[in-house]
Amino acid sequence: MKEQIREMNVIKGICILAVAVIHATGTFLSFSAEPGNIYFYLNHLSRFSVPVFFLSSGLLLFYQYHDREPFPLWNFWRKRSAFILSPFLIWSLIYTAYLWWDNPHNLTGTVTDNLIKILLGQGYYHLYFLFVLVQLYFLFPLLLKGFKKLPDSLILVLTLWVSILALSFNWNEWTSVWGISVDEYNIRRFFPVWLFYFAFGGWLGMNWQKVRKQLNSISLSAIALTAILLAFLMTLEVGLENRSGFYSLVTVPYAITLFVLVYRLARQFSLKGISLIGRHSFGVYLMHPMVQALWVKFQLVPKPFYGFLLLLAAMISLPLLITMGLHRFRPGAYLVGK
Repeated sequence: MKEQIREMNVIKGICILAVAVIHATGTFLSFSAEPGNIYFYLNHLSRFSVPVFFLSSGLLLFYQYHDREPFPLWNFWRKRSAFILSPFLIWSLIYTAYLWWDNPHNLTGTVTDNLIKILLGQGYYHLYFLFVLVQLYFLFPLLLKGFKKLPDSLILVLTLWVSILALSFNWNEWTSVWGISVDEYNIRRFFPVWLFYFAFGGWLGMNWQKVRKQLNSISLSAIALTAILLAFLMTLEVGLENRSGFYSLVTVPYAITLFVLVYRLARQFSLKGISLIGRHSFGVYLMHPMVQALWVKFQLVPKPFYGFLLLLAAMISLPLLITMGLHRFRPGAYLVGK
C-alpha cells in the first residue's frame, strides 16, 4: 500500500472552495457584469481550480498505477464505475428532475434527447467536469503506456500543444482569422483543453518522490510572489482580451504555481478544516449548485457583499454536512463517491 499524499486533501479543499466562488460570483454577476466589478475578477482568478482538479486527478492516478504490471484494467474500471459513473448518472437525473420541477419548459426535445444530454454531461452546468473525467480515464492507460515508451518531455510538449490549440478556439483572434466559432461550453466539455493538466499531473505522480523534494526546496515567498504576478497578468489578459480565465495562456503557469503554493502551505501549516472539505470535495462538487439554485429561487440572496459570503458559506457547508453523513453508510459512496 503506497503512502498517501496527505497534502492533496488541502489542494482539493482549496479547489472546491474556488469552484464555489466561480459559481457564487456567477449569481452576482447577473446583477452587474461590467469589467471592474469585484465579482468579475474573483470569478476569473478562481478558475485555476478546474485545471488543478484535473492535474490532481492525473497525479493520484499515475502515482497509484504507474508501476503496476500488468495494468489492472478490470479493477480500475470497476472502481470508477461504482464511485464516479454512478454518482454522475444519479445526480444528472436529480438535476434533470429539478429542472423539470422548476419549469417544465427547461426540458426540450424527446426523452431520448434528454437522456443523450445526460450522458454527454449536459444534465446541469457543472456536470461537464465528470464527463471530461470519464474521457480522461479512457485515455489514462494510453498515456501511461506513452510515458513508458516515449520521452516524458515529448508527451508533455505534445499534450501542451493539444491543449493550447483547443483553448485557442475561444480566442477572438482565431475566430477572425479562420472564421471558425466554437461554443465555449462545447470546448469545455471535451478533454483536449484539459489534457495537458492531466498529463502533467501524471508526470508528477510517476516521479513524486523526486518531485516533492524539489518542491520543498523552493522558497515559499518566491512561489507566492510568482502566483501574485501571474494572477495580475491573467487579470490583464482576461480584461484586455475579453477571455475567460479557463482559456487564458497565463492560466497554465498560474494553475501550476498555485498547485505548488497550496502544496507547500499544506506542508507548513495545519489546515485541518480545508483538508476536511477536500476529503469530501466530490460530494460538495456534486451538490453545491443545487444549494445555489434553491437559494436564488427562494430569493435568499441579498445583493450586498455579505449576501455573496452567505451564499458561498451555504454552498460549501450544507453539501459538506450531507456528504459527511452519507459517507457513514456504505451505499452513500454510490451517491457522493468515496
